[in-house]
Amino acid sequence: MHLLTSPTSKPYNSAHASSDLFLSTYDLAIIPISVSLGYVIPSLLIILPANAPIGSPMHQYLVAFWQAFPLWTVLIQWTLKLACTFILGKDMAAKTEKSPQTAASKTYLNYAGRVYTFVLALCMATHLPAVMLSLLPPGTVPQSIPALAYLARPSFTSTFIPPLPLGQPIQNMAEGVHIFLLWDMYIGSASGLLWAIVLYQNVSMGKQITASNVSLLAKLIIWTVLGGPVAAWTILMWERDEVVKQKVKA
Repeated sequence: MHLLTSPTSKPYNSAHASSDLFLSTYDLAIIPISVSLGYVIPSLLIILPANAPIGSPMHQYLVAFWQAFPLWTVLIQWTLKLACTFILGKDMAAKTEKSPQTAASKTYLNYAGRVYTFVLALCMATHLPAVMLSLLPPGTVPQSIPALAYLARPSFTSTFIPPLPLGQPIQNMAEGVHIFLLWDMYIGSASGLLWAIVLYQNVSMGKQITASNVSLLAKLIIWTVLGGPVAAWTILMWERDEVVKQKVKA
C-alpha cells in the first residue's frame, strides 16, 4: 500500500524531501528502548533452558506473553513518548519543522542513525553466531559445553534452508515449528527487502543500471550473511536516507 500510494515511494522528487527525512525525534530516540523492553527481553526469557529456575507452566506463560510483542512494543513506545512530551516539552522535530530542509534532514539522520545501528547490532549479535556454529565441523565444540555442542550439531543447510512446506513429514513438534518459523522469516523478509529495494532504487536513479544492480546484489548478499535479511533491509534504508540527504543539499 505504501509503494502504491505514498508520494515518498515514487522516484525522487525534491518536493517531498522534507517528508522523506522527517520523523518525531522522540519516536526515533525511544524505538531501541521499546524494542528492547517489548521484544528482546521477552525473547530472552523464552529461550531459557529447561533446567532454568522457571518451570514448564511458567515457560508456557512466557511464550504466550511473547506472542503479543508487537502490542507490548507499541504500548511502551506510546507511553514513553507521552512521558517525554509531558516532561521535556515539544518534540525537537516539531521545532525544526519550519527550518531549512538541510537542517531538518540532519536532525533526522542523527537520530535515525542510532536506530539503524541498534537494528544492525541486534541482527548481527543473533545471526552471526548461528551461522558460525552451523559451519563448524562436527565435534569441534567439546561435549563439556553441552548447550553449544547441541547448537553446533546441525549443518548450515538444515539450519537455514527449510524443506518445502507441504508434503514433508516432520519428526516432532519442535522440527515443525522450526520449519514454520524459517518460512515465516523468509517470506516476511522478502516483502521487506522488496519494499526497501524499490525505495532505494527510486532515489538512486541516474547511476548506471548495471553497476547499480551489481553493487546492490553484493550489498544484499554481504549483509544477509552478516546479519540476516533484516540487516540487508536496514542497510538499504540507511543508505537511501543518506542519498536523499545529499540530494536535499544539492
